[in-house]
Amino acid sequence: AQNDFLILDPVETLTPLLADLHRQAEKIIVLAHAPQEQIRDFLKRMNGVDILVQGHDPSGSRTLGRIEGCYFVNPATRSREVSVLALIMDPDGVVERTRFRSWILRDLKRGDRELARMVRKFQRQHGIE
Repeated sequence: AQNDFLILDPVETLTPLLADLHRQAEKIIVLAHAPQEQIRDFLKRMNGVDILVQGHDPSGSRTLGRIEGCYFVNPATRSREVSVLALIMDPDGVVERTRFRSWILRDLKRGDRELARMVRKFQRQHGIE
C-alpha cells in the first residue's frame, strides 16, 4: 500500500555506509529523533559517528557531552534555541577542544523585527548568510 513503510535498525542500516562516508567527510553528524536512552544504545553498538544531535527531548536540557567517544548535543526546547558547536581540530583532524553556545529565543512572533535582527547578526557572525 502507498502508506506502508519499513523501520530498520539504525545501527544495521548505517554501519555499511560509515566507511564510505568517512572517505568523503571530515566528520559524520547524525540527527536522531529518539529518546536519550535509545541514543546511548545506538552509540554503544556503532563506531564512526563523530557528532550526534538529538532531535528534541522535552525532558532534556541544553547539553554537550560525550557518549562512547561521540559528541552528543541535546538542543532541548523545540524550535526555541539556536546553538553552535565549534570543533577546534589539529592538522590531523583530531579534536583539540570544543566550544558550545546556545541562545534561547523568547517570545517568537511572526514578523518580529527584533528576532529578524538577531538572526541576521547570528548568520553574519557564523558565516551562514
